[in-house]
Amino acid sequence: MLVVIAAAAAITAAVVLVGHSADERVVHVAATASAASAPPSAVAGDWRRLPRIPERGAIDAGHIVASGNAAYVATQTATTRRSAVVHVWRWNDGRWSGPVGRKSFEINPDAGFYLTGGASVCLARTAGSRPQVSCLQDGSWRQLGQTVFPPSDYVTISDAIPGVGDGTPTIISTGVPNPVIAPGGAGYTGHSESRAWTFGPSGWRSLSPGEIPGGAQGTQRPHGERIAGRLCVGVNALPDPMSGTRPSVHVTCAAGGKWRPLGSPVAPDASGDVDIDGLAGNERTIYLGVIRWNPTPRWTILRGDGRGPWRPTNVLDPSRGWRTQGSLYGLLDQAFAIVFEQRPSARGLRARLSVRALDGDRGTSLGRPLLGATTVRKPVTYDLTALHGELLALHSAGSGGTQVAVSRLALRSPSP
Repeated sequence: MLVVIAAAAAITAAVVLVGHSADERVVHVAATASAASAPPSAVAGDWRRLPRIPERGAIDAGHIVASGNAAYVATQTATTRRSAVVHVWRWNDGRWSGPVGRKSFEINPDAGFYLTGGASVCLARTAGSRPQVSCLQDGSWRQLGQTVFPPSDYVTISDAIPGVGDGTPTIISTGVPNPVIAPGGAGYTGHSESRAWTFGPSGWRSLSPGEIPGGAQGTQRPHGERIAGRLCVGVNALPDPMSGTRPSVHVTCAAGGKWRPLGSPVAPDASGDVDIDGLAGNERTIYLGVIRWNPTPRWTILRGDGRGPWRPTNVLDPSRGWRTQGSLYGLLDQAFAIVFEQRPSARGLRARLSVRALDGDRGTSLGRPLLGATTVRKPVTYDLTALHGELLALHSAGSGGTQVAVSRLALRSPSP
């Protein structure tokens, strides 16, 4: 999850854009010791630093996953307007090693990149306009097929979901596959669609349900997650001016060769807009994050059982004057949120990051904020995974949000 923030000198309000632009970004890694059965509120200590990632250059963005007995971090460095370099590092036995496979990946920074874990570590990225996936096998990187879908300047990778079995990820794409280019190249129109792609003996193919449904005008911003073993994807359904249909958020899951709705569509406020921003859960409870724009962004976490309407929760309790965004994660059979809060000040944009464990309609803060009320000079990035009953958080840190650090937070095991 990346939140792109305007440069401090140009900030006159808390303007926040959500996406994967490769303007200056910074990363931090943290670890939280936890037992899968521990109550989320049982905090035994506070965040403590671990050794820093041994990346030589400034880290502009990153992702973190777990696989086997190790955690893996992908770091983006050497970022320019047209290219960037990604390395993957391994955390195991109390130390960092890498770059894993002695490999550097060149990417298109505007298209972003994704790291998946589980049974296999895989990196999904766009090189030029070519969407590619490489997976780690016996210490070396192996590219899966040629391209995930036909190369295009108008279709990009939007998400990557850890696979089952051999760990080959499912790739989620979004864009306009058949654009109509305006005269002089001043823009384009066309049906925007989202699809899921899987890899098999014959290469990459679109998942059999086909285009992810959401509305006659198409979908954008797909976000995928495996919930109770099913692939589920939330999308923004685009409005239809001809019929008066307003934008909305839809969640569907692949089952029986079809996309089946999960809960009811989420509508915007009376005069605003709505975007999906997070999806996590298990067989008992599913959480959906949405941003409501009216006119400024307001992150809301909804709760559902997959059958009826989504209901608001009390997970977020933003302080007066702070605006909230974030992301959701399903880990250790629980749901967690990284909460990003921001507000304008005379010196720029002040920001803070915290981790919360979700329990029903409530949220419990885990330790002190990962980034505490700092005037940031770079966009903020964060991610979360779990390894051996621990949570590992990747996030911006330090003065101005410009440093890279590693911290640990232990949770107390439940009493017998």
